[in-house]
Amino acid sequence: MVNILIISDTDSRVNWSKELATSLAKYYSTALVSLVSKGDKPYDLNSLDSKEVWRKLKDARILIIALGGGANYKCIKKVRSIFETSKEPKRPIIITGFNGITDPHNIHSLNCRLGSDIICVNTIFDYEVFNEYLRKLSYQQSPLHLLGFLQTTSTMKVNFFQRYECYDRKLVFIVQPDVPNSLTERFYIIENLVQLAKKNPNWGVFIKARSQVGETNVTHRESYPYEIIYENFEQLDNIHFIYGDMMLILDSLVDKDLVLSVGSTVIMHCLKKGVNVGVISDFGIRVDYGTEHFVGSNIFIEFSAVNEINIQKLILDKNWMEKYIDFNTDETTSHLYDVVESLYKKQKTIYSALPFPKMIYGDSFSKYLSLGYSIKKSDRTNFKLSRKYPILSKLIRKFK
Repeated sequence: MVNILIISDTDSRVNWSKELATSLAKYYSTALVSLVSKGDKPYDLNSLDSKEVWRKLKDARILIIALGGGANYKCIKKVRSIFETSKEPKRPIIITGFNGITDPHNIHSLNCRLGSDIICVNTIFDYEVFNEYLRKLSYQQSPLHLLGFLQTTSTMKVNFFQRYECYDRKLVFIVQPDVPNSLTERFYIIENLVQLAKKNPNWGVFIKARSQVGETNVTHRESYPYEIIYENFEQLDNIHFIYGDMMLILDSLVDKDLVLSVGSTVIMHCLKKGVNVGVISDFGIRVDYGTEHFVGSNIFIEFSAVNEINIQKLILDKNWMEKYIDFNTDETTSHLYDVVESLYKKQKTIYSALPFPKMIYGDSFSKYLSLGYSIKKSDRTNFKLSRKYPILSKLIRKFK
């Protein structure tokens, strides 16, 4: 029995890590995938000290760490210290990666994952930029592995839109929790979707929300939910909010349907599945919105241009496709399995735990600010008071 252990926290990271684990498990005659954490709070690294988790760590051949930002660094560091202290004769092969579209020029995201044996990246562009950075650091052996955007391994066929077959075309707008992030831009999106629904009453306009309003176990929470914004507009019969498994939704679309988004990873999945897609260009090319990844793709479109004719003109650029999408993830997963087994066999030949790769962030980064850190409400109030009424604030502090 090959044990694959996942340390993760919220929805998109859990989904990515489980998909990766399932993809690797099929190469073994028997495999058990275990998830040690899923919730709406930052992962508590102290739980690694529990007997149950320690037993799972010790028995695992593969450890997939799928956390956010500095939490990856902290977790890798904790796992290293556990095995270095225990003097165990073997340890799991550690895999980290990026569960969605990545800005490869944000080197901090890579630094937080260095120290794992394998770091999975999604595109050739990411792979090349990150490797160039590692060469400048004289990093001895690159841990990078070009995996690509993982597709679901489920073979279940479900017609998600069965009750909506009355529409000639289904237009699905993919919601991102923090893209765009301003209330003004979100009002703009809803206004344009309403206009499209009015102009095309034979279209079903679907808004695929990331989660229900108020739901907490998500990677990013929305400040301005579209459901609430839509209440300020005319309620139309052909506008629907939908929830659930994104891949089941994509599998239910046909060649005359369209998926729109600003810069979502879902666009990459659409392209791999051959689903018509348009990247909204109304907000420009912005790194913080992920739209720079689609430069040269020929799939940018403004809301005002969304119609039957212009959609058909969005012919994907082949050179861009080769750089970002067009490689076989079955082959890259197979190669990943080979790398894992090679490292595991190397460990067996040296009769001791495999040395851990070099980390860029050392002990001086161990106090990396926790996501759980927050300022007291009273401190916030005092700050606002001192900013607005400095003289009054000084008098209050004087008589405290």
